[in-house]
Amino acid sequence: MSGVLLLAPGSRSLASTGPLGKVLAAVRDGANSVIAIQAATQLSRDLVEAALEHLRRTGRFVFRDYAACATSGCGACPTASTCN
Repeated sequence: MSGVLLLAPGSRSLASTGPLGKVLAAVRDGANSVIAIQAATQLSRDLVEAALEHLRRTGRFVFRDYAACATSGCGACPTASTCN
């Protein structure tokens, strides 16, 4: 998974004790890849990926694939202020 994970409005209200809440908390704390989320949560890769997909489907995450970011930089990006 590459790109930028953005928390959708209301995402902070999910309880942090279960896998979904742990994934949300990890992203809120700056984890922006499956590997970083795994390290922060100690969850398996499959569980992290399933949680991300569920959170995306239910509108808790907005995933943007900004492939051009690496070459063009953030200066002209309309969503630069939402990235970490």
